[in-house]
Amino acid sequence: MKPLARLATARPLIVLIVWIAAVAGLTIASQAAGPDFRDTFSLPGTDSNSAYSLMDERFPSSAGDSDTLVIRADEGTLLIHANEISTALDQIAVVPSVASIVSPLSSDGSAQLSADGTVGYVTVTYDRDAYNLPIADIETVADIATELGDTEGLTVGHGGYPASRLSEPEVGIGELVGLAIAGLILVLAFGSGRAATVPLISAVVAVTGTLGTLGLVTTFGPITTSASILAVLLGLGIGIDYALFIVNRHRLGLKAGRDLRESIVAAMGTSGRAVVFAGITVAIALLGMLVPRISFLTGMAITAVITVAFSVAASITLVPALLTLYGDRVLNRRERTALATHGAIAPDAVVQGRFARLVERRPLVASLAAVIILGTLAVPALDIRLGNADQGNDPDGSPTRVAYDLLSEGFGAGVNGPLVVVADLGAAGAFPAAALTDPTLVPAALVSLTQQLSSDPDVKAVIGPLPSAEGNTAL
Repeated sequence: MKPLARLATARPLIVLIVWIAAVAGLTIASQAAGPDFRDTFSLPGTDSNSAYSLMDERFPSSAGDSDTLVIRADEGTLLIHANEISTALDQIAVVPSVASIVSPLSSDGSAQLSADGTVGYVTVTYDRDAYNLPIADIETVADIATELGDTEGLTVGHGGYPASRLSEPEVGIGELVGLAIAGLILVLAFGSGRAATVPLISAVVAVTGTLGTLGLVTTFGPITTSASILAVLLGLGIGIDYALFIVNRHRLGLKAGRDLRESIVAAMGTSGRAVVFAGITVAIALLGMLVPRISFLTGMAITAVITVAFSVAASITLVPALLTLYGDRVLNRRERTALATHGAIAPDAVVQGRFARLVERRPLVASLAAVIILGTLAVPALDIRLGNADQGNDPDGSPTRVAYDLLSEGFGAGVNGPLVVVADLGAAGAFPAAALTDPTLVPAALVSLTQQLSSDPDVKAVIGPLPSAEGNTAL
């Protein structure tokens, strides 16, 4: 670390310019390449993965994901608004990525109309999975749904996996507020605005470089939409933390009367070395997310490791350069005056020091207290409920939440969690299309399977079985 620190302190302006150029170049290149942030879920070896593969192969026209437009008549029934609904669906049908539409007012979609006729849902099936769809096509469907919802007497929600892409997380005001609060805490801790800016600048530069690099990495394959949020939160957290170690050690060195460069080099030899070691161990731990081979977690692991790498790199190069440029102004005015008068400042008896000495005197008591506190905090984990968040967790009033609530209102909560069963019959022509109108042609095994599913007390209804074009698969 010391040779690197000597280089950074000898040419601080060059180090700063190189970082600015690198971050700007990565950002421009990323935007030019067109970052591809989208969620792709694959679980190799699972039943669901096998089912999706069969659907892609045997039901290509319906293998894509579906959106659900849920419509409620605020007064009367949906039949009163049949013309408006039909016009909207005709507009959706011409959207390039839409493969099929089933209306609750058609004979094929009669099961999609509630018993009292006030709530119905339209199934809009696309020609591919949600995260390979052009976002413009999803937006077009959403706009048509919004226009239909503006019709007097109708309430319309737009839900489904494709619709969820319209509300993907973005870096916003919350992260800026967090950055401002971190800056305020650093100013209060150091008593110096310049000292506080060093960890902030290091973290922001590291995060910006990470985001640009992630955009370029997506040219080799998509990365989860949560990547940018993870990079910002993780980057600000560890970026500030790592730089803070070095800045604090350097300030102590200056107070002890060391020369500027000598103090920075010494800080890098101690705290800088600790930062590199911490970064390596964190990166190794995060790479564990690659083991399950789940695409979502793989994207998170790549994001986290790149963020840690940039944070460490900025801490051991940019931070010493900034400290050199700031000189002794990383100390506040009172500290600089005391340093000029006395040549060295005695370390303060800070609260952390007193606490450390207390722990040293009573190690057993401190250990037991720590275990009791942590055990108490961990008690709620005994009742933890694990599962996947759905659109019922979306904000009130959002199109996806409206669709979820209207479906529950019209058909019961279970309609929001359907299961799709795909059966490979193993022989071409075993399940002819004519079986849709002649139930006697349905293979006995499928009849038995349908009956077993229907007899489950937690199953409300079973739709199908539906044959593939070749008759060798049932849905």
